[in-house]
Amino acid sequence: MVMDNVISVSAGAGYNLAITSDDNFWVWGDNSFGQLGDGSTSDRLTPVATTLLSQLSQQPLGYIYDTPDSGASIDFPTHLLPGITDRDSALAAIRAATDAMTDEQKQSATGIDLVTLFAGEAVSQAASTTFTGDSITINQSDVQSLQATAANVAAAAEQTLRSGGVAIQREIPADVKFRTGSSASVTITIDPSVAATTADSIRVETPGYAVSFLADAIRSDVSDTPLVVTITGGATAAAEFRRPNIEGGVSLNTRTVPIFISLEERTYSITFNRPVEENVKVSLSPVPGDPTFQAILNSSGDPVGGKFNPMTNKLEANIKDSDTYTVKDNRKDFTDIANKSQEMQHAINVLASKGIITGATATTFAPDNPITRAEVTALIMRTLSRIDPNADSSFTDVRRSDWFFLAVSSATMTRGDAAIVLYRMFMKIW
Repeated sequence: MVMDNVISVSAGAGYNLAITSDDNFWVWGDNSFGQLGDGSTSDRLTPVATTLLSQLSQQPLGYIYDTPDSGASIDFPTHLLPGITDRDSALAAIRAATDAMTDEQKQSATGIDLVTLFAGEAVSQAASTTFTGDSITINQSDVQSLQATAANVAAAAEQTLRSGGVAIQREIPADVKFRTGSSASVTITIDPSVAATTADSIRVETPGYAVSFLADAIRSDVSDTPLVVTITGGATAAAEFRRPNIEGGVSLNTRTVPIFISLEERTYSITFNRPVEENVKVSLSPVPGDPTFQAILNSSGDPVGGKFNPMTNKLEANIKDSDTYTVKDNRKDFTDIANKSQEMQHAINVLASKGIITGATATTFAPDNPITRAEVTALIMRTLSRIDPNADSSFTDVRRSDWFFLAVSSATMTRGDAAIVLYRMFMKIW
């Protein structure tokens, strides 16, 4: 069969889709769960037309709140961030960001979160300095003037957001930044004197990656001896390709074109000179393509994070182990969620790619199954990156052989911590 006027082709696990310029939607491949959307569960060896596009155009998108969050579509002036050098230029960039928002976006939980993230990046840019070479030792004397700048600009930034009509829901962090043009390898030494810093975090940034140390983590892990972190990064593996299970590819205008999905990977070696108790945040460049489903994986192949920060164009993860970390597309393809809302499918696929949730099997999610207390605990602890590999449990019904042992054993939370988590959840859904 020859298909003319194909404008888009996509592939899943054993099934494929194509859209033609006349708005016809063609599907073929495995259809055991009805995932092709042609009204049957029969496998299709050749492309068949489906009415899925017309069905979608006649139905709402399926979001719980009827319409997508308007705050997700803001075009922030991130091009202004590299040019920030002081308080005035930081506040000017923040004003430009609020000017780009509609009144509705300023009330949106997502809009508020993103503009606060933008403001935080502007603050750290104003409170930054550069260093040369591939090694830096940071002492409190290096941080002293920067932390004062960060505190001053952060306070002014909060006022600028409020004046711009944004009801911010959290404080803008007073972070300081040390920048270098070297990307191949950087060794960072945090001197114990830095435990006295009043900054919220200290970030060392290269063009390809960054490492951030929270002040509380510094006080916990660098009280007596220096902490040394070396990161060697950006090694890109030759692009590999995954090919769907369709022999011969798709015929386009009498020409057979095989369908491939790129699996390019980028690896980073990160080492600590000694064990640490608190997480260090790493920000790594994504591989080409959509970062939505990309993740940062450890050498065992387990996702350790990968939340995308649109202000820095980096994927972020909290780590505490010396290891080799890989950035790659980690999308999953669950065959039993095709009949769920678009919002639910997106949420499941994103969280699965980041390692927050797992499927019932490699290809099924079981979205209608009830969730257990252990699963809820595991979700929360993975989201917070708080699973302690050395944790022990006092629960008599939790055994070391249980898959949830470490998650449950790590779940020590104060009432204040719980209040913060619940408040943030409330602000997202209220």
